[in-house]
Amino acid sequence: MSDTDNVDGVVEIRASEIDVEAILGQIRESLHRRREAAQAQGLDFDALAKGVYQEDAERLDAAVYSNLRRLNAVYNRITVKQYVSPRHMPLIGGLVQRARAALHDLVIYYVNTLGSKQILVNETTVRLFNALLAEMEQDAARTRQEMAALQEQLAVLRAQLAELRSKQDQA
Repeated sequence: MSDTDNVDGVVEIRASEIDVEAILGQIRESLHRRREAAQAQGLDFDALAKGVYQEDAERLDAAVYSNLRRLNAVYNRITVKQYVSPRHMPLIGGLVQRARAALHDLVIYYVNTLGSKQILVNETTVRLFNALLAEMEQDAARTRQEMAALQEQLAVLRAQLAELRSKQDQA
């Protein structure tokens, strides 16, 4: 059975009243509005869609989010490619060029081996940063909720104190 024969999970709607172009236009407009709203808040919409940070989270300094986006984008880009600049030497130039290329390949092999290990360290570090940032945002939200509850309690206690003072003054 080919992939085209598998119809599990496929829903086909044949209704002339559904305007696909209008729906696509609405989706595009919604994405455009969300992208503009994200940019107005200093967010990268693509990073937001990938879950790098939460849309309604307490905002830290924009540099934190910017640097985290950069880390998420480049943590695995460690490779060295071969480039041996040509040297024009009569008679033995080709031999020297091949020897330089072979030595360069050997160095690249060891550098890329170390680079692959560094990628693992970088990946772990980026995941840690993402988790720490998410935890900080959750802690900030919990702290705001606790502060609001404490402010309400303080207002109630102040009202009770004022009431007690007024009763004491009357007595």
